[in-house]
Amino acid sequence: MARSTADPAAAGSPTRRRPVAVVTAVLLMLPAALLWLVGGIAFVSAIARLQGDAMFLFWLLAVAVAGLCLLVTLMTAAGMWIAWQGGPGVLRVPAGLTFGLLLAALAVLVLLDKVAYEPTMLTPMVVGGLAGTALLLLATPPARRWLDHRPR
Repeated sequence: MARSTADPAAAGSPTRRRPVAVVTAVLLMLPAALLWLVGGIAFVSAIARLQGDAMFLFWLLAVAVAGLCLLVTLMTAAGMWIAWQGGPGVLRVPAGLTFGLLLAALAVLVLLDKVAYEPTMLTPMVVGGLAGTALLLLATPPARRWLDHRPR
């Protein structure tokens, strides 16, 4: 059976398939982006309920934390888009930050001997684990080849 000329492989231009590792890493970072966004909103909401003296200092802190959370959310979303398109591996930055904060939180919990099951700790731990898994997937050879590709 002859190939049609509409088939890109038949025309001589090789098609690039997105590696499964990149697709999985992008999907694993989606909860991290949402958690950063919700965390920033929740922090501002918690500060809004405070009462007392020197509230402007707390509002400065709330704006700073919300800004950082929004920045990491935007970095994650942009990294997911760029990784999907095959650009440089900027998704490693927010994934590394999220995973690093998980490791720091675990180290503090172990050092303070406060390791116990708390339902509120489950979501950040799972999202940190997903970010670590995304980091491992982005380090695989097919993902590296995909991310090192520069579109012309």
